[in-house]
Amino acid sequence: EKIDGLFPAEAKRGRVTGDNMNTWTPNQDCWYETIKFNYGYDFTQGAKGKRKHTTVLQPDVPVPNLWKKMDAVIAYWQEMGVDGFRCDVAHIVPSEFWHWALARARERNPKTFFYAECYEGDVRLEVPDANPELAVFKSNPTSLLEAGFDAVYGHDAYKRLLEIYQDKAWANDLDSAGRAGFVGDNSVRYAENHDEVRVASPQISPKHWGGFGPLVGRPVSGILFGMSRGPVMVYYGQEVGEPADVGAAGFELDKGRTTFFDYWSVPTLIQWMNNGKYDGGGLPELNRDLRAFYGRLLNSLTHPALAQGNFIALNPANRENSTYHVADDKKENGRWLYSFLRYDPVSKRSLLVTANLHPKNAAPGVKVKFSEEATRLLALAPEGAVTGSDLLSAKPSTIKGSAKDLAATGIALPELPPLSIAYFDLSTK
Repeated sequence: EKIDGLFPAEAKRGRVTGDNMNTWTPNQDCWYETIKFNYGYDFTQGAKGKRKHTTVLQPDVPVPNLWKKMDAVIAYWQEMGVDGFRCDVAHIVPSEFWHWALARARERNPKTFFYAECYEGDVRLEVPDANPELAVFKSNPTSLLEAGFDAVYGHDAYKRLLEIYQDKAWANDLDSAGRAGFVGDNSVRYAENHDEVRVASPQISPKHWGGFGPLVGRPVSGILFGMSRGPVMVYYGQEVGEPADVGAAGFELDKGRTTFFDYWSVPTLIQWMNNGKYDGGGLPELNRDLRAFYGRLLNSLTHPALAQGNFIALNPANRENSTYHVADDKKENGRWLYSFLRYDPVSKRSLLVTANLHPKNAAPGVKVKFSEEATRLLALAPEGAVTGSDLLSAKPSTIKGSAKDLAATGIALPELPPLSIAYFDLSTK
């Protein structure tokens, strides 16, 4: 038999890759390790692609055979005890499939969690929603949440934070980066994932975090996790500052990411594992402290103001605040400092979040002014006072201020070290 590298089914044309490439000679950026499955949607016609699957407009069309096979795959893993699924590039599969498959999965286990990786505006690959009532939103997240997903990717604020370390944005710009409403409350916040550069990566380029080390993850994750009511994700190894600096990794080359295409390693995480003791015995002190910080951060998210509360921006109230800057010659208000209030109207609990994103300089003598809205929500008597204790600090750290000073001069903060964040649990009298 002639050995030509082709399987019989590829004799006339190559298999279609996950990113819609039909070629026998894929380039390095092609998803040639994946194959496009036939979910009943003709992707070659774009938004006008015909559908041979059930939709709201054609409910009597039979369920495609592939749908049944994928349902069997999900059922297999559920039988193995898996109760949570992350679905890669979920927006390139018809949402009608997700409607059908997620409903069946929850018949087997109602508590099964489904998390969709999706990107808005991915017109090259996305499958438009066939439901005309949803098509008008032109939003993959909305369509997938309606299909039954518990959460979708929340990459908006992540990208803005990345731009701060590329000198393309200021901390002030974060106020407009978060998603509002239902989609925002169901968007997973992350500082790392398998597609993105590790925050601790030593590589320096416009696409990376400036090479400032693992402590960048403290303010970045603290801001992202505290901005919304949505779920959060800590990527494996992030909590110990995995830098992905072990060199080129075959297909992935050396991109500051922990590769999932090749056999590779997470040496910093292995140090925490410490030959099966899982006690961090092999980690340097900085990395052990970082893991403890992530523990405090995740535990703090049960605070009612973070779990259920509303977001109130404070940077706009500090644009003219002479103390609201990092200790350097520029004194740029809102360049590196970011603050906001989270307030839960049910429990009346509130929390002040403030971060110093500067990679090298501390911020001493900062006073954070409260906006009129924030002051009104705290409902302090004219002679009242507010105190706060930092939930994220390894050592006791507190603040105290009077009601009459909150909007006028602000509440004084302890010195904010570089790459730090504080969650002050507020109490009022």
